[in-house]
Amino acid sequence: MSKFDIKNNKIISGFLLSTIMLANITLNSFAGRVKAAETIRIQELKVTGSNIYVVVNHSEGKKIDISIVDKNEELMEVKRRGNRFDIALDGNAWDKLEKGDNKLEIRLNRDGKYASEEFNVHKGEKIPRLGRVDSYNSYSNKEIEARDVEYDIANAIKGKRDKFTTIILASDKYYADSLSATPLAGRLSAPLLYISDDEDKTTKTLDYIKDNLKKDGKIIIIGGNGVISEDIEDRLRNMDVNNIERIYGEDRYKTNEAILNKMEIDYNTTPFIVSGDDFADASTAAPQAIREGGVIILSKKDKIEDSLLDIIKVCEKDANIIGGKGVIDEAVEKQLNKIVYTKRFEGQTRYETAIAVAENNRNNQFIITTGKTFQEPIVASILAGLDGSNLLYMDDENGEAKDYIEKVNGKYIKICKEKEN
Repeated sequence: MSKFDIKNNKIISGFLLSTIMLANITLNSFAGRVKAAETIRIQELKVTGSNIYVVVNHSEGKKIDISIVDKNEELMEVKRRGNRFDIALDGNAWDKLEKGDNKLEIRLNRDGKYASEEFNVHKGEKIPRLGRVDSYNSYSNKEIEARDVEYDIANAIKGKRDKFTTIILASDKYYADSLSATPLAGRLSAPLLYISDDEDKTTKTLDYIKDNLKKDGKIIIIGGNGVISEDIEDRLRNMDVNNIERIYGEDRYKTNEAILNKMEIDYNTTPFIVSGDDFADASTAAPQAIREGGVIILSKKDKIEDSLLDIIKVCEKDANIIGGKGVIDEAVEKQLNKIVYTKRFEGQTRYETAIAVAENNRNNQFIITTGKTFQEPIVASILAGLDGSNLLYMDDENGEAKDYIEKVNGKYIKICKEKEN
């Protein structure tokens, strides 16, 4: 039986949200638990990004415990003050889910009064685990070669599902658009595939869509007609794909903004500030952004656009700057420090920056790709984010990733293009 990946008390809930829908796991409120007229109540229970969160109807500062319960057996407890709780389920809780015939409660407790929500898991249904099925099987320090990496990764994201509800398309020429879309892909548990000037590659992508998109599924195209032509839309419609949405702006920063406006952003959203001019540092931020329900925000070297700053103002979490001052200048940090706290993750090279980001996650599971081109790292970053892994770069002349993995006793999968004869 497959299962979700839980690392450092974090859950991959962007994946969980779509899996809940796909596996017919329902969240059902019930009022029979109320023991007193003034007991606390759940106002909102939501799965978003990489968090399950609960909002309750009591004042800030009052102590409430959350416990995960199965048949009155407490599996774990989270304590927090305030009316917002972020919940992560541990392995024991997931083991209960995997049996397929249990109801797990999320129970809010205060002074013997409680309210709760149930996860209903129907007998006989299996919950897929991303990155741990089919060709990806396990993180066993192995190298996977594929002629078309993005399709192999897409299949790993699909897991045991029959077909996708959503597939995202981006150009293989413009890294910024595809990078901006990675958190959206994470929230939708969708793969990102490339449209290319190479007709053979584009045909492969359209064939993959034909075989792997649900009949009523949706295609999201990132970029305007100058990036991905209307001809692609026509070809999709000729395949009976009629649910097509195009997200774009007049430049990469406006496209970034348009994507952000399609996502739910609130005070619990973590912004990851990355270069709009270079993919290398930026791609390694995507897995953590996906895990944390965060967003990717593109920055010029010395300035963030005002419209993007307005979005950052909505977020109350620290802004993570990815890359050194040669990539994102100190002037950007000063801009940000007027509205949020900032943390910077950097190294002397893209390989070291990737390690700095991984160290912040403290997870010893890694997906390794090349650091020389953007196409593979970006699609791999979605899988890494959904599977709770880190993304590292490794090429023949750069062995920092291997040294780091050995240092932390980690496990990895290295994804590389099959060598053509």
